[in-house]
This record gives sequence, C-alpha cells and structure tokens, in this order.
Amino acid sequence: MPRSTAHRHYCRSRVSSNEAVSAHTKHSNNYSLKCLECHYDGASLALHDKGNYQDVYRRPDYVDADAVASKFGSLPSYSTSTNKCSTVYCHSNGAPKLAFKTYSIAYKTTPNWFGEQTTCNSCHEAAPTTNAHGAHLAKNYVCQNCHAATASGSGTIIDKTKHVDGIKQLQFASVGLPFALNGNSCSTVYCHSDGSGNYSAPTWTDSSTGKCGTCHGTTDRTSGAHQAHLSQTTLYGPKLTQFDTVVACNKCHGPDYTTKHLNGTTVDVSSSTCSASCHANGIGSGSWVTGRTGITCESCHTGTLSNVNGATAPGKSFAASRGHNMNSSSTGVIMNYNCTSCHDANAKHIDPAAHDTRLLPAYTGALNNECNACHNTATVPTENKKNMYTHVTDYIGTSAAVNSKPSACNTCHDPHGTGNRNMIRRRSSPGTR
Repeated sequence: MPRSTAHRHYCRSRVSSNEAVSAHTKHSNNYSLKCLECHYDGASLALHDKGNYQDVYRRPDYVDADAVASKFGSLPSYSTSTNKCSTVYCHSNGAPKLAFKTYSIAYKTTPNWFGEQTTCNSCHEAAPTTNAHGAHLAKNYVCQNCHAATASGSGTIIDKTKHVDGIKQLQFASVGLPFALNGNSCSTVYCHSDGSGNYSAPTWTDSSTGKCGTCHGTTDRTSGAHQAHLSQTTLYGPKLTQFDTVVACNKCHGPDYTTKHLNGTTVDVSSSTCSASCHANGIGSGSWVTGRTGITCESCHTGTLSNVNGATAPGKSFAASRGHNMNSSSTGVIMNYNCTSCHDANAKHIDPAAHDTRLLPAYTGALNNECNACHNTATVPTENKKNMYTHVTDYIGTSAAVNSKPSACNTCHDPHGTGNRNMIRRRSSPGTR
C-alpha cells in the first residue's frame, strides 16, 4: 500500500520527537482529548514537512466554545522553544464561579510537555477555599461527596472525561457520611435540610445562605415538644427563643451541637440536659412526642430541684410531710391538699423576671386572702388556728390604735412546710409568698 504524501514528507524531514516521554498519552488516552483540541488541522503540508509538527493552537479562529483549552476566555498558546503551554483552561483553577456570577480564571501552571508531572495543586488548591469549599472541607467532606461521578475520595480522578471539560458536575454520594446523600441538586440534600424533610436552597457563591439558622430556626421547629421548650408564648417552659439559634440549640443539643450536627441523628441530645437539669428528679414520665404525661409540680420542686436556664426551682419538698399537703396535722386537722388546690398549674411561671405565686383567683387580692380563705372560716375547726388575721400586728408611729397594720403570714410561715411542725421559717422573709 503506497504511503501518503504527508507521510512521505514527514519522514523526509527527519525531524521528530520521542512521544514515549511526552504528555500525549495522558491527553489522548487518560483524558480522551482529540487531536483537534490542540492541533490545527488546516496546517499546510509544507509546514509539516519542515518539522513544524508542533502546530499547536495556531488556528486563527481557535478561540471557540467547543475547544476545552479556550474555555472562559482563555487564549492558549504553546512555545516550541520551551515546550510549555500557557493560559490554557486545562491547566487553570477551573474558573470558579464568584458571588457576582462572573468567572475569574487563574492559570496555575505551565507544565513542560516532556516528562513533567502535574498534581491537583498544580492547577488549583488541593483543598479549595473558593466559595463554600472551605466550609464543606472543614466538616470533613471529601471531593467524592459532591463530585462522585468525577472523583474518588480526595485527589483521585475516576472519570477524566468529566475533568477539565469546562463543566462542574455535581453528583452526591454518602461515602464516609452517616446519612444518605444522593442526587445532583443542593436544594434537595439532607445537608441543607431541617432534618425532617424540609429543605433550604443555599447559594454556592454566598456563604451566608448556609449559616446556622438558614436551614431551620427555633420558631419553625414544631415536631415533638420543641415549641413547649422554645416558644415565648407557651405557658411554661424554658422559652429558648429568647436566645439566638446556636445558643438555643445548645441548651439541649450542646455543649457544642455543631460538632454533632448533620450526623443523621435527629435526637442527639446531651444526657446532662434532661436528666441532670430540667427533669432532674425523675418524677413523671414526660415524653418528647406525647407531652408531659405524669409530670407534676413535684417533678421540679421536690427532691433534686430542676434548673432551667440557670434558675433553680424553689424547693417544696416539705409540702407532703410538714406542709399543707400532709394528710393530718398534730392537732388532727386533715388538710390533704395538693399543689393545684391553691395554684394554677398552667400559669406561666418559669420566668424569674415576671415571677409570681400563680395563686388561683379566689386566693388573690387583699393581704393574706390565701390564708384567710381557710383560717378565718369553719374550714379550720381548731380555735387557735382561726382568725389568724391579727396574729401579728405591725405598729407604725406612736399610736397602736391608729397606726397599725397586719403582717403577711408568709413573712414567718411557709405554707409549703418547713422543718418546724408549725411551718415557721428559719428566718423571716418579708414579701415572700
């Protein structure tokens, strides 16, 4: 079979290069780049015959959208004297998309065609910090989690046809992650959800769209008993929405919930929060799903006292044995009251700034109404415990007849009981109720 004219001219030139040590194989085999990606097919045979086989990027109209080397405005060139490519998209940072929807390309290397090896950080950062890359890498994500069709782990390209092609391919995978991750859209991935199937849509070029509170806040957490703990309008509870999102979440999911965030576990609650603080004494069987079943006043105010947002519940542990909740007194008076006999259990009260006694309406109003409701009526049959209104009188000025007023009973007595059988406080507490 006769040789072609081109072949005959090329052989006659006696000019060649050892392609065994060049980057031809890497470009054509590894990356499946066609000859025309770099070479001008319109070069004259005269050029080829003289050994100018390095007719690279010499086509006058080379800059077009179809050529990988000229993507995003690149003007590729090749020096036959240094055997190096310059301003080639293939050897750039990939033109990361920036906040203002523009592309900023940086050419990171000018590799020599013969023998020089390039690595990930030859063209761009091995651990990119552009846009939201840094935030994801800080969470120990690897390239494969978001670019599963292109990379394996961090630094291994598994499909070079999807690398340096001018396209940023997204394909999610759960490699090394404790939750399912798939698809190719950030708007429907678990990472940017509230953990309950509701998704946010972060903007890759705007890091503020992925900050804490943008996937879910505190006011929109309605599952289980969230609002009982979060809402400012709930009748009781710690009212955690008074804090910013991170602090509020840390109250239950701390001490630093961000280290356990996005781990696929939605009930990762610090054990010290429930059992050693708010629900410390174990009375009742409150359920996160069904509510405060079996939780009573005693659940917070007796035994190991509850502490909510740094406020410790007042201790009422004597109520059943030496207070008004006991079955009978030393005089045989049967009381057998419970907390809700006098108090409105549903009144808002875990709020020190607006703390009051939460007494039922029948026991409010005039001084000592709560005591006189029983001690000034036939409800208390023992004579020496009736008509207690004038048990102690404070005198003002010089005339007892004119300048006197009754004292508050709870200045000296605690109706919830004390170590003394007559409920006498160890020290008087004026104004305490």
